Amino acid sequence: MAKALRERQARTAVTQDMVVSELAALAFLDVRRLFDADGKPIPVFQLDAATARDIQALDVATNGNADVGLGKVTKLRFADKLGALELLGKHLGMWKQGPIDITVDMQSASSAAVAAMMAQLFAPPRAA
Repeated sequence: MAKALRERQARTAVTQDMVVSELAALAFLDVRRLFDADGKPIPVFQLDAATARDIQALDVATNGNADVGLGKVTKLRFADKLGALELLGKHLGMWKQGPIDITVDMQSASSAAVAAMMAQLFAPPRAA
Protein backbone atom coordinates (compact mmCIF):
# COMPACT_ATOMS: atom_id res chain seq x y z
CA MET A 1 0.00 0.00 0.00
CA ALA A 2 2.77 2.44 0.92
CA LYS A 3 4.51 1.72 -2.38
CA ALA A 4 1.30 2.45 -4.32
CA LEU A 5 0.90 5.76 -2.46
CA ARG A 6 4.49 6.76 -3.23
CA GLU A 7 4.01 5.87 -6.91
CA ARG A 8 0.80 7.91 -7.12
CA GLN A 9 2.50 10.84 -5.41
CA ALA A 10 5.34 10.66 -7.94
CA ARG A 11 2.87 10.50 -10.88
CA THR A 12 0.65 13.35 -9.74
CA ALA A 13 3.31 15.48 -8.03
CA VAL A 14 0.78 16.05 -5.23
CA THR A 15 2.09 15.66 -1.70
CA GLN A 16 0.36 15.42 1.65
CA ASP A 17 1.95 18.75 2.58
CA MET A 18 0.38 20.37 -0.48
CA VAL A 19 -3.07 19.08 0.49
CA VAL A 20 -2.72 20.27 4.09
CA SER A 21 -1.44 23.67 2.89
CA GLU A 22 -4.40 24.03 0.55
CA LEU A 23 -6.83 23.13 3.34
CA ALA A 24 -5.16 25.73 5.54
CA ALA A 25 -5.50 28.36 2.81
CA LEU A 26 -9.23 27.59 2.53
CA ALA A 27 -9.74 27.51 6.28
CA PHE A 28 -7.94 30.78 6.95
CA LEU A 29 -8.95 32.88 3.94
CA ASP A 30 -8.94 36.58 4.80
CA VAL A 31 -11.59 38.28 2.64
CA ARG A 32 -9.76 41.60 3.02
CA ARG A 33 -7.35 40.31 0.37
CA LEU A 34 -10.19 40.75 -2.16
CA PHE A 35 -10.25 44.55 -1.78
CA ASP A 36 -7.80 47.37 -2.40
CA ALA A 37 -6.90 50.06 0.15
CA ASP A 38 -9.98 52.09 -0.86
CA GLY A 39 -12.34 49.15 -0.26
CA LYS A 40 -12.92 48.50 -3.96
CA PRO A 41 -12.96 44.89 -5.17
CA ILE A 42 -9.76 43.78 -6.83
CA PRO A 43 -10.42 42.30 -10.30
CA VAL A 44 -10.17 38.50 -10.19
CA PHE A 45 -7.28 38.42 -12.67
CA GLN A 46 -5.26 40.61 -10.26
CA LEU A 47 -5.78 38.44 -7.17
CA ASP A 48 -2.80 36.59 -5.78
CA ALA A 49 -2.73 32.88 -6.58
CA ALA A 50 -3.65 31.72 -3.07
CA THR A 51 -6.75 33.93 -2.93
CA ALA A 52 -7.83 33.01 -6.46
CA ARG A 53 -7.58 29.28 -5.61
CA ASP A 54 -10.01 29.79 -2.74
CA ILE A 55 -12.77 30.90 -5.14
CA GLN A 56 -15.12 28.03 -5.89
CA ALA A 57 -17.46 29.86 -8.29
CA LEU A 58 -17.72 33.21 -10.01
CA ASP A 59 -20.99 34.61 -11.37
CA VAL A 60 -21.12 37.85 -13.32
CA ALA A 61 -24.47 39.39 -14.27
CA THR A 62 -25.42 42.63 -15.95
CA ASN A 63 -28.54 44.31 -14.68
CA GLY A 64 -30.47 47.47 -15.44
CA ASN A 65 -31.37 48.95 -18.82
CA ALA A 66 -30.60 51.90 -21.09
CA ASP A 67 -32.98 54.18 -19.17
CA VAL A 68 -31.55 53.61 -15.69
CA GLY A 69 -28.10 52.49 -16.71
CA LEU A 70 -26.38 49.18 -16.75
CA GLY A 71 -24.54 47.71 -13.84
CA LYS A 72 -22.42 44.65 -13.38
CA VAL A 73 -22.81 42.38 -10.37
CA THR A 74 -20.04 39.95 -9.53
CA LYS A 75 -20.71 37.18 -7.03
CA LEU A 76 -17.92 35.07 -5.61
CA ARG A 77 -18.51 31.83 -3.78
CA PHE A 78 -15.75 30.35 -1.70
CA ALA A 79 -15.01 26.79 -0.72
CA ASP A 80 -16.42 25.49 2.55
CA LYS A 81 -14.36 27.12 5.31
CA LEU A 82 -15.95 25.04 8.06
CA GLY A 83 -15.32 21.84 6.11
CA ALA A 84 -11.67 22.78 5.62
CA LEU A 85 -11.31 23.53 9.34
CA GLU A 86 -12.93 20.20 10.21
CA LEU A 87 -10.59 18.26 7.91
CA LEU A 88 -7.57 20.09 9.33
CA GLY A 89 -8.76 19.38 12.88
CA LYS A 90 -9.14 15.69 12.06
CA HIS A 91 -5.68 15.63 10.46
CA LEU A 92 -4.22 17.20 13.59
CA GLY A 93 -6.13 14.79 15.86
CA MET A 94 -8.12 17.56 17.49
CA TRP A 95 -11.49 15.82 17.47
CA LYS A 96 -12.32 12.64 19.32
CA GLN A 97 -13.91 10.06 17.07
CA GLY A 98 -17.10 8.17 17.90
CA PRO A 99 -19.78 8.75 20.49
CA ILE A 100 -18.87 9.70 24.02
CA ASP A 101 -20.94 8.38 26.91
CA ILE A 102 -20.28 9.88 30.33
CA THR A 103 -22.25 9.27 33.47
CA VAL A 104 -21.27 11.19 36.58
CA ASP A 105 -22.95 11.09 39.99
CA MET A 106 -22.53 14.77 40.71
CA GLN A 107 -23.61 14.44 44.34
CA SER A 108 -20.88 12.00 45.26
CA ALA A 109 -18.13 13.05 42.85
CA SER A 110 -15.50 15.45 44.13
CA SER A 111 -14.68 18.54 42.12
CA ALA A 112 -11.21 17.07 41.48
CA ALA A 113 -12.76 13.88 40.06
CA VAL A 114 -15.08 15.90 37.79
CA ALA A 115 -12.12 18.04 36.65
CA ALA A 116 -10.09 14.88 35.91
CA MET A 117 -12.97 13.43 33.84
CA MET A 118 -13.35 16.68 31.90
CA ALA A 119 -9.60 16.81 31.23
CA GLN A 120 -9.71 13.24 29.90
CA LEU A 121 -12.74 14.03 27.75
CA PHE A 122 -11.13 17.03 26.06
CA ALA A 123 -7.57 15.73 25.91
CA PRO A 124 -6.12 15.26 22.42
CA PRO A 125 -5.96 11.62 21.33
CA ARG A 126 -2.74 9.80 22.04
CA ALA A 127 -0.48 8.95 19.12
CA ALA A 128 -0.68 5.33 18.10
